[in-house]
Amino acid sequence: LFLFPHIIKTVLAAQTCHTLDFVSESEIWMRSPPHLFQCPSTIDPNASPVTFFGIVRKVMLPGFLWAVGTAIGEIPPYWVSRASRLAAIRSGDASDNSDMPEELR
Repeated sequence: LFLFPHIIKTVLAAQTCHTLDFVSESEIWMRSPPHLFQCPSTIDPNASPVTFFGIVRKVMLPGFLWAVGTAIGEIPPYWVSRASRLAAIRSGDASDNSDMPEELR
């Protein structure tokens, strides 16, 4: 819900401004500063053109942080299910061990 709209806004601002010299990093926690995604008042004629890899560099940090947060969010369910499985094995409540791999018995 955050990353895709942020990337679209960055791409549209880069296409509109014909530069990557605009603020896009402060769009977090429902804040929208007034200068966000606005073209600079003076465009440097020597600025590098907008390229695919320039846009990727512009959105790489939010994408990486989103991926790390998603990976970290998978850790608690793993530990809960692992603890549940081990508790069932220790208590002898695992009645159907025939389909369980040998390493887990």
